[in-house]
Amino acid sequence: MGGEGVAWASGIVVGLVAWGVGGGARGLVARRRADPRKPQGERQRPGGRVSVAPEVPVVVVLALLGAATQAGAALPRALQVVGRAVGDPTLERVGGALVLGATWEAAWEGVRGRVVADALRDAWTSGAAPSGALASAGSRLRRGAAARAKVAAQRLGVQLVLPLGLCLLPAFVLVGLVPVLLSLGVGLLG
Repeated sequence: MGGEGVAWASGIVVGLVAWGVGGGARGLVARRRADPRKPQGERQRPGGRVSVAPEVPVVVVLALLGAATQAGAALPRALQVVGRAVGDPTLERVGGALVLGATWEAAWEGVRGRVVADALRDAWTSGAAPSGALASAGSRLRRGAAARAKVAAQRLGVQLVLPLGLCLLPAFVLVGLVPVLLSLGVGLLG
């Protein structure tokens, strides 16, 4: 009777380990199936050219605009060049509209997420240097992202307590306590 309990507990532990390893192996196989020669974030265009995905963070766009304007590019030209570089046709369109004489509001009409527009508004309307506003906007975005990451990490710590408790506590009881109790019970009864 004692041997059956130990075998049953061992079977549970082996099953849990196999289940965990199997899930990890599926993830590794799925990642490996993607073409390992292509860097992440790049896509193949028709004609064989590789293009960077348009998922460029706004902080990077702000830094590129700052570099372009510090190098002497006019604001509309900087918007066009950076838009082309990051694959954002919206920035190219806004830069083109400004070159053609559109007002600031008309050029940015219909654009969501106007962080770039807000950072560059004073530079366009009053001629202020855009580098300070771009750096400030980028810093604000980085601080916000860091705060969100910190909150997410704290939530993750709380959310991991339940699965750890549900997996480790029964495993400890089955592997550590049940065999001891069974051997004590067999020793007392036998």
